[in-house]
Amino acid sequence: MSSNETVYLIDAILNHVLGVATYTPPASYWLALLSAPPTQSSWTELPSTLNYSRAQIIFGPSSNKQISNSNQIVFPRPSAQWVNVQGFAIFDAFTGGNALYIMTVSPAFAPPLYAITMNPGTVIIGDIF
Repeated sequence: MSSNETVYLIDAILNHVLGVATYTPPASYWLALLSAPPTQSSWTELPSTLNYSRAQIIFGPSSNKQISNSNQIVFPRPSAQWVNVQGFAIFDAFTGGNALYIMTVSPAFAPPLYAITMNPGTVIIGDIF
């Protein structure tokens, strides 16, 4: 596994593959913006007080360690300037839930004061963004 999986996901996969527990995939996935570089067990999401919320992400099938989102990812328009984005995380819930994958953004960037839209694209597991 690459270092992009969280401890939660690694444990869930190992337990599932080794017959210790069954892992049930979530019904939907959500992309979060992070305000600090994440680790496999720690991350800081942007505060919801500035009209921030996670955006749904829909994936197609994977092939050769690559997977693509099939939808436009749209974050809401900020009510004030958000802090610099230093990473992304894929969660299994719109709020709360478990982080599954984390990615560092280099260099960090300040989101614009309008809604952020990301077009469908490919993620290569193990890449750093």
